[in-house]
Amino acid sequence: MKKMLLRLVIAMAIASAAGSLPCRAEGEKPKVEQKKTLVASGTIEKIDNKAHTMTVRLVLTSKVFKVTPDCEFVLGKKEKAAFENLKVGDEVSVN
Repeated sequence: MKKMLLRLVIAMAIASAAGSLPCRAEGEKPKVEQKKTLVASGTIEKIDNKAHTMTVRLVLTSKVFKVTPDCEFVLGKKEKAAFENLKVGDEVSVN
């Protein structure tokens, strides 16, 4: 009886471990998980040039965004702009 119970426990452990392994057809490449990007649109309320942040007024709240040095900006018809070109009151979309 103890041997049978032990075999049952081992069989269930093997089955649950096998069920948690990813399965795919032979030769099939694994799918690369894409990062989700969020877009926040609003009006710039505050700019802190020293901290390199900007506060954007969204629909119901304001959110502070840290702007990294490699961040790219487009203002109007200009192809490239800098963080220093942004001003309070500008409409922005942050992704």
